Amino acid sequence: MNTLDTIKIAYHHLAEGTISELLALFDPAITWNEAESSPYSNGQQWHGAASIKQNLLDRISVDWQTFSIRPLRFYASNETIVAEVRYIGIHRRTGRRIDAQACHIWGVHGGRIVSFQQYADTWTLRTVTDASADRDEQR
Repeated sequence: MNTLDTIKIAYHHLAEGTISELLALFDPAITWNEAESSPYSNGQQWHGAASIKQNLLDRISVDWQTFSIRPLRFYASNETIVAEVRYIGIHRRTGRRIDAQACHIWGVHGGRIVSFQQYADTWTLRTVTDASADRDEQR
């Protein structure tokens, strides 16, 4: 399996909700960075699958009535894959819908995912997830 195939399989597991299979693709020393200002960022890099599951994946399943990541384009260069994606969903608490752009940079080595960096439309993420935000301010 090549580097791009590994990432496409990761998105497949995200879409199917097969989180244990997704986590099995992670190198034990994986590092994960959420976009600064993301409602899921705690300002720290996460290390290891358990940390990513606890800080992000478990929270998404609780926070969102529906949530999906739609990959649009992939750019591959050796052990780095850049994915242009869209986040689509309905937030459970606010009832607001999201359709926002994001970019993911994946590092893969030896068939295992070793790093992740998210760049996202954090304004839209925060507006959709914040129950106190004025709905008229949404894009």
